[in-house]
Amino acid sequence: MNESGVIDLRPMRGVLITPGLAANEPDRVEVHDKEPGEATDAWIRRAVGCDLFDVVVVDSPAGRIDIWVDAIGLLKELEPNMVASLIGTNPEAGTAPILVGRAFIVPTQADGETRGFNHEIAAVVAHELASVAESLFSAWAASPQGQVAAMMMQAAHEREQNEGQALGQEASDAAG
Repeated sequence: MNESGVIDLRPMRGVLITPGLAANEPDRVEVHDKEPGEATDAWIRRAVGCDLFDVVVVDSPAGRIDIWVDAIGLLKELEPNMVASLIGTNPEAGTAPILVGRAFIVPTQADGETRGFNHEIAAVVAHELASVAESLFSAWAASPQGQVAAMMMQAAHEREQNEGQALGQEASDAAG
């Protein structure tokens, strides 16, 4: 429902970016639809997956874009969202936010009202951002930090496998 009390039935789409570094993969980018009659704040809350959200406003030559994120994501120690952080960076103003967790991107009107993407534009934006995510991940994976992280993740995976095998052996010994 908008400010005048009218239920908004316009189809709207946003682009959701989910961090992937913890899983040793690029950030995942997907189109996220607003349900007919769904309130905009409920749509954002559902997309980001939180109760409290915050916004980073990006003014671009193409218009205003809002990046919605979990307001307490840093306290929850959510992983960094490289693509959303890059989009939120404003070199002219000297700002470079570090955004964490899921980020939901939607265009807005000059008055700040969320308007969402149409179907075609959402697909193009998602495709282009997925390419950016892949490029950022490739650069990170080739860096010393990425290589160390990959080794640590491999060691953790092997430890989990060894622990699982040890538990299986204990259960087998107890049964036998």
